[in-house]
Formats: sequence, C-alpha cells, structure tokens
Amino acid sequence: MQGVGLTKIIMITGIISNALNILLDYLLIFGKLGFPKMGIEGAALASVISITAIVPIITIYVLKCRRMPFKINFTDVIKAELVTFKEVLKKGLPTGFEFGLWSVGGIIVIAFLNRLDAVSVGVYTLVFSIQLVPLFFYTGLAQATLTLVGFKTGEGEHKQAVGIGFKAAFYSLLFCVFFAALFILFPKNIMGIFTNDVSFIETASKYFLIVAVTMFPKALNIIMGHGIRGMGDTKWMMYTQIFGTIFVVVLAYILLFHFNLGLMGIFITFLADETIRGLINMFRFWLGREFYRL
Repeated sequence: MQGVGLTKIIMITGIISNALNILLDYLLIFGKLGFPKMGIEGAALASVISITAIVPIITIYVLKCRRMPFKINFTDVIKAELVTFKEVLKKGLPTGFEFGLWSVGGIIVIAFLNRLDAVSVGVYTLVFSIQLVPLFFYTGLAQATLTLVGFKTGEGEHKQAVGIGFKAAFYSLLFCVFFAALFILFPKNIMGIFTNDVSFIETASKYFLIVAVTMFPKALNIIMGHGIRGMGDTKWMMYTQIFGTIFVVVLAYILLFHFNLGLMGIFITFLADETIRGLINMFRFWLGREFYRL
C-alpha cells in the first residue's frame, strides 16, 4: 500500500493498534477490571494481540479497496514465473540484511553498556525511546519519498526524483528544529513525564543536547536512504549499513573502554555514524543512476 501511495489506512490501523496496546497494557500489567495481573508478560501479550488484531483489517482493505491500481489474485501468485520471485528476493534481501545489521549493532552496544552499570542502560533506553518520537515524523516523510521517487524513477525523471528527495529532507529538518528546541529547552520536563526520580532525570537530561544535534544528520540519512531505495538500489544501503555497524561497534568500544567516556561515548558514536553515512547517502542519491557510470 505504501508503494502505491495508500498511507492513510496504515496510519488508521496504527492508531487502532497503539490504542488497543495501551488499553491492554493497563489491563494486563496491573490486573484491572478482572484481568489477571501479569506484569511484563502482560505487556508482551498486549503487544502480540494489538499487532495481530489489525492484520485482518489490512488484508480486507487490500482485497476490497477500489483505489488499488491492481487486484490481488492468489491463483496468479501461485502460477507466477520464478523470475518474479527472484526479482523480489534480489531487491528485498539486501534491505532485510541491512535492518538485521542495524539490530545487531544495537544489541552489541547494549552489551557494552551492561559492562558499565545498570543506570547507563536505563538512561540509554529511556533517551533512545524519547528520540523515537521525532523519528516517526521524518520516517513518514521517508516513506513518501520512497514511493514518489520510485514513481519518478520509473518514469525516467531523475531530476524530479532528486528534487522530491531534497524537499523531503528539508521538511524533515524543519521537524528536527522543532523537536531539538524542545529537547534543549525542556529536557527535565520531558524526562519528568516518564520518571519522578530526580537523580535519574539529572543524569539523563544532560544527553539531550547531543541527541538533539544527532537528529539532523539522522533525518538526512533516513530520507536519502529511502530515496536510494526508491531508485531501486537496495544493495548500496546494505553496504553502507555494513560500514555503519562496524564503525559503531569499533568506535563505541574505543570511546567506552579506552577513553572512559561512558554513555556520552555512545551518543558521540551515533552522531559520527549518522553524519558520515548521511553525507555519503546524500551524494549517492544526488548522483542517482549516474553513479553506475562513474
């Protein structure tokens, strides 16, 4: 649906899923309204139920929506030529490997932090969760970039495709300005929403400045990356993620255990990684198909 520009239904089902998740978290974690008190197991069960509940909604929409430019016929899927599936795997596997590498890098960073102390892990987890809020906004722009750049690339309009990508990058940076201002001006107020531990708030809030700065290259990296995928080059993003994962793991280890920078070393690592890959991907996106003629 994202590929053909039908994004509203995804937003609606996302709202439904999150609202259901919040309700079930309240009922199952704390045992309200006659439900058993399950704690963290209740949170896990709530997540599974809320995600599963929207699957039939999306499936029915895809099958019945008149705005879809094509109709899904399961018989045609079964009878499709093998070359079709090979093309899907050729484009899809690099992206899957890319996100897998990103997850591996994150797990290794958590492992490094566990060697420091539990407080660092808690601060990192909370700050990381808070910075996901602006991430959702420019990820939405990135999805639109992928779709529209894909359309223009298919039409052979490289200049228009590049223009779309850079406009999306500009809009995403505007979002970053707004959220960066909030993070810099009101770090303790934001932290106070999630915890009333004064010492924890004091410790975590000092990292908000570097997180605010990191948002800008991160937004650029995500927008440009989706633009590159829209041009059909998923291998490039896999290669840059291979570099990024190695870079993050090595630099984080050096800053943590050789320079003793603690949690600040992790955030410096992320800033350096997003900045380097953001600039590289911006240049790659700007070149477009000319990249292969260099």
